[in-house]
Amino acid sequence: MDVKSIGVNKVVNLYSDKSKVQRVHKVEPKKDTLEISPLAKKLSSLDVDNFKIDRTEEVEIIRKKVKEGSYNVKSEDIAKKMLEVMKGRGV
Repeated sequence: MDVKSIGVNKVVNLYSDKSKVQRVHKVEPKKDTLEISPLAKKLSSLDVDNFKIDRTEEVEIIRKKVKEGSYNVKSEDIAKKMLEVMKGRGV
């Protein structure tokens, strides 16, 4: 049986070649990013507590129609609103 000896230089060369390959494959992990759309930025700047809708003009028009007797509402709309309130969906 003929056994050939492995030289020390060959072992060192194999080790250094493997370590070079391992260093090359090292990849930096990607970092997560978050991007906020321009619309979201505008919405976040709104102050809901100080936001009031002035409907006095609309209310006055309805009051006037009720006094005159010309204010009419569809019975279907009343029934839908009543069901929404009963189910807790609307006020």
